[in-house]
Amino acid sequence: WEDHPVVTGYALCLTLYFWFMVIHEGFCNPMNNPSLGPNAVGLSKYGINNPSLIVYKHQWYRLFTSNFLVSGVLTFALSMVYLWHRLRHLERRMSNDFDSPWLFVTAATIIAATTNSVYCWASKQQGASCTAIPLLMGLQACHLTLYWNSFVRPYLSIAAIVLDFVIVAIFFPFNSWVMMLTAIVSGPIVARAARKIDGLLPGPLEVDHNMKNTDTFSTTFDQSEKADMDDGQVSYETMEDRRASCPDRNRVRRRKFMMKVVFCTSLLVTIVLVVPLFITLVASPNKVYVEPFYTGCKLFYTEDIDDLSASSYLSNDDQNYEGNEGGGGERRLLESDGNAVGSFFERQSNSFLRWLGENEHDDLDFQCAAFCIPHLITPMFKHATKRKGVPIHKGTCQDQGYSSKILDKTFSAFSYSLDVELYGSTYDDGGDN
Repeated sequence: WEDHPVVTGYALCLTLYFWFMVIHEGFCNPMNNPSLGPNAVGLSKYGINNPSLIVYKHQWYRLFTSNFLVSGVLTFALSMVYLWHRLRHLERRMSNDFDSPWLFVTAATIIAATTNSVYCWASKQQGASCTAIPLLMGLQACHLTLYWNSFVRPYLSIAAIVLDFVIVAIFFPFNSWVMMLTAIVSGPIVARAARKIDGLLPGPLEVDHNMKNTDTFSTTFDQSEKADMDDGQVSYETMEDRRASCPDRNRVRRRKFMMKVVFCTSLLVTIVLVVPLFITLVASPNKVYVEPFYTGCKLFYTEDIDDLSASSYLSNDDQNYEGNEGGGGERRLLESDGNAVGSFFERQSNSFLRWLGENEHDDLDFQCAAFCIPHLITPMFKHATKRKGVPIHKGTCQDQGYSSKILDKTFSAFSYSLDVELYGSTYDDGGDN
């Protein structure tokens, strides 16, 4: 605690905040959050960085709360590894090698503010992301830059960051690669400017190097300042007397003090006021993500509902795949050639498409179907539909001009349920809506 109070305090806040969230929100299906944590709505309640809510709902507090948020148990464990085995050494070294005790906090604040800001200005396709893991990666990059020679195997440490980046970016969707990349780039930049920043932060007064090794009282004096020996006494000049009689030194001290005040005030105003205001005025995130549910998946739509069950789209191997009507219940995956995992998702996609093409309400005219596929299986779903030329596209039915929502359907496979919204330009008032 004494050597690394900031890291210890941050780890404590991160732990309490995460488990408090888990107790109240619980765990969702691993398909929706592979890091084993709450769903997108639960993460949104606890302040995940959602640019759409920041810009359109003015929820600027998310720029702060997201720094203390991890998406699940697996990312929480990774954050503890970073804090205890890597970053506590950085704080101890910086407190010993630099004058200001605020340098470590300032470096973390600059990296966090930069990471959150760039993420908000990024592509409209970004949904929501926690900032804790990217922040810790950025601080570790800063650590490597500042103390490169002290690492026994620095390139191995770089490889560890790269490996963490790849794993988190691929398997943990609520941790954006944009954030992680921004933090990793920002860390070395902050490290290069550490000396200049240290001189602009509050800290102990600088010691005059010409007087660093002198005693409190000086026994050297000029001939004009000889002691009055007639009275048998010797007068001494103190360090404070010398400083008080040096107007140039006082002027330098006042100028340095004013520079520190201006820098700290500017940094505080920039982070608290300028960054949120600039994000609100400049960023233009996707308005779809104002609804937190959609941040946990990718939106797709199709306008060819009646043709989805056609044999031209679905494989002839579907006869080997058995399931009940409505897409629910147990499924039996029979022997097939090729990759087992790919075949599994292909059959699931075929079953979903056939189910989607079924119209149980003959009196209703479905013209567009919209659904949200979890991030984890989106690549496999896209591959399965692209391979068969299925007319499914990214986007929403509303973007295509369909304003009337007719009804919702639910496709169930194993323990997972997928909601589908059916739209039309007009529909019968006597139907189910």
